[in-house]
Amino acid sequence: MLGCQAQRPGGCAAAQADELRALSGLAAEAAEILFEMAAMHDASEVARDMLEKAAQLQAQLRGMIGDFRDGDETALAQARQHLS
Repeated sequence: MLGCQAQRPGGCAAAQADELRALSGLAAEAAEILFEMAAMHDASEVARDMLEKAAQLQAQLRGMIGDFRDGDETALAQARQHLS
């Protein structure tokens, strides 16, 4: 979140919550795609790449949750839900 220092504190928290929601959505979509690939017993290179990207999203989401400060608790709850 570049430039957050120049904004008022509430603006940073809102931007952080928006970023957390967006990343949560990506993680959820990746999980759905992986579930479908697993159901089809897909072991292709594409499936392995998707699994790697999902792991990266999960790591990034965990980092954002750890850094989350004073913001929208619903965004935090949604993000935690997508970690399982």
